[in-house]
Amino acid sequence: MHLRLLKTLLLLSGISLVCQSGWAATNNVQEAARRMYDGITWGQATNGLQLGIAKTVPAPANHNQALRCYVIVYLGVQPNSTFHAGLLPVPKGYRLSFSLTDPKGNKIARTNKGESHCKAVTALVRVQLQAARKGINLPPGRPYEYDNFSVPECFSVVKPGNYTLEIRANCFAVASYPNIAQIPLPPVRVPIEMLDADLDQ
Repeated sequence: MHLRLLKTLLLLSGISLVCQSGWAATNNVQEAARRMYDGITWGQATNGLQLGIAKTVPAPANHNQALRCYVIVYLGVQPNSTFHAGLLPVPKGYRLSFSLTDPKGNKIARTNKGESHCKAVTALVRVQLQAARKGINLPPGRPYEYDNFSVPECFSVVKPGNYTLEIRANCFAVASYPNIAQIPLPPVRVPIEMLDADLDQ
C-alpha cells in the first residue's frame, strides 16, 4: 500500500520509481519516502504525529488544470520519532475541516461538496470507532494519505488571486479499552493561487 501511494505521488511530481530487488530496492523506497515527506508542508507535531498538505503539480505536457488546485492531506510521523500506533481513521466526510481566505482575511464560502468534506464528528461516529478499534501503525517518515479534495470544487471562488487554505483534521487513536482518544493536531496553512482557468472547473 505504501509503495503504491509513493508511486502515485512521485508520478504526479514527474519522478519515476523503478522497482528493484533486495537492499537497493529498500534504499530506493526509503529515499523516495524521504523525498515525499520533504515535499509536504507539515504542521507542528503532537507526540511526533503531524498533519501535512501537498498540492499536486502536473507535468507541463499534461496540461491538466484540475490537478493544479488539487490538495492531498497527509498524516505523518517525524523521521526522527518512533512508530505511532493505534491511529483510527475517521470515516470520509468527517476527517477534515478547511477554510479559504482572501488577502483581506475574508472567508470564502464552501460549496455543497466542500461542506460534505467537513461534517462534524458525531456521537455515532465515535461509537463506530470505539467498536472497530482497528488502529493503523504509522512508521516514521512514511506519509499516510488521509484525504484529498479539489479547491475550486469545494469553495465558491469568484475572483482569481492569492488565497490561504487552512486545514484541520479530526484524528483519534486507540486508548485503554473501550475508550478512544482524540489527537489535537495543530492546523496547517498553505498559499493557493487561483487563476481564471481554475474558476472554470
